[in-house]
Amino acid sequence: MLERLSFICYSSIGRVMLNREEEALLKKLKRSEQRLIAAYKLVALGTWDWDLITNEQAWSDKTYEILGVDSNVVVTRELFESLLHPDDLDYVREKLEQGISQEDDITYGFRIIRPNGEERYIYSHLTFEKDEQGKKVRVLGTNQDITDQKRAEQALRESEERLKAAQSLVNLGCWDWDLKTGKQVWSNETYRIFGIDSGIEPSRALFENLIHPDDLAQTLAATQAGIKSGVDFNFEFRIILPNGKERYISAHVGIKTDELGNSIRLLGTNQDITEQKEIELRIIHQAYHDPLTQLPNRMKLNQELECLLQPGQASHHPFAILWVDLDYFKQINDNHGHLAGDAVLQDVAKRLKAQTQQGDLVARVGGDEFIIMLKSAGDVQKLNACAQNILKEFQHPILFENLLLKVGTSIGGAIYPLHGENVESLFRAADIALYQVKEGGRNAYQLAQLDD
Repeated sequence: MLERLSFICYSSIGRVMLNREEEALLKKLKRSEQRLIAAYKLVALGTWDWDLITNEQAWSDKTYEILGVDSNVVVTRELFESLLHPDDLDYVREKLEQGISQEDDITYGFRIIRPNGEERYIYSHLTFEKDEQGKKVRVLGTNQDITDQKRAEQALRESEERLKAAQSLVNLGCWDWDLKTGKQVWSNETYRIFGIDSGIEPSRALFENLIHPDDLAQTLAATQAGIKSGVDFNFEFRIILPNGKERYISAHVGIKTDELGNSIRLLGTNQDITEQKEIELRIIHQAYHDPLTQLPNRMKLNQELECLLQPGQASHHPFAILWVDLDYFKQINDNHGHLAGDAVLQDVAKRLKAQTQQGDLVARVGGDEFIIMLKSAGDVQKLNACAQNILKEFQHPILFENLLLKVGTSIGGAIYPLHGENVESLFRAADIALYQVKEGGRNAYQLAQLDD
């Protein structure tokens, strides 16, 4: 083999004389051999030779080293096959038979188990010599230890698989948008999040068509602002899947710029946060709504009223509130139980909401007390008309388990800014008017009185 070959230079004493041309050729051949040996060492390449007629084999020093065998051990085919991983033995035999039967060289990979028990990955290339009749009589091969490369590839695959699994677990998809060419690339998880077949070519138009119409303008604005500034940004938006379902998406976008600072590429992630968003919205709803009637509670009512009173608001004009208290509700609870009382409250909530317009608000502020915020009833006549409609509505009894339950309403009203210029003063004015109705026999409406 190459590592063991040496040249014998015959001297001019008692030997064949070499002329200068032959001597120069011999030196050139030796240098070529040395370079080849060095190249084999650089690529950790071992060579071997197998005589198919005599079954004799020879291995280079590097082959012994790669296979983990002592260089004094006699080489046989049986020794080589004993080193093969049991799962790869038949495969290597098939590849050898294939090489002998075909014209071309063959290359293949396999595993060995060294005598010390260490598993290694080997890449082998085989070429064949023929006799005068064209019969293959000799195999010349190279072995290269590619264990480090294989393990790196395996680690990369495992890392990619873990990343994919992690992205799937957290509903995280990646995408890439080249601003110069307009070309986009979506990860498989992005396609899954958007409910789009992965065979469809991704594009900005396809993405924008998925965005909820109410969120499109803000999404476009956030993207353009990010491109213009060259600063990474985050935003949330909703999409509508092809099947009509609505999903919430959280996006993070990284900006890549050229040497002049111009944005040339967007690298982003989209995370489906629908479940988290629904929980968040449910918690917010519970914080601001009555659990029985699902009406806004006093906290939500105060928030809405404070918004109306904000300076400079377009809606900063007269509006009114009606404080509604149910008459004889305690008797329903006492005589028919709390289930009947709950049913009455739920029916009251529906009837009161039916008397309002868009932008108005009905809130439950106590056990049997409700306040209605009326944006469009900011004068005496309109407020009186609304109150009378409520009184009329509750002349009809409420049906519960074949029982007709009668409940009346006492109502006190106040108008902003006529009866107060803040929330507390409006509440106080309406509450006083309500108390006057109660004192006067109930089931009536009273507008707050002006202070002297």
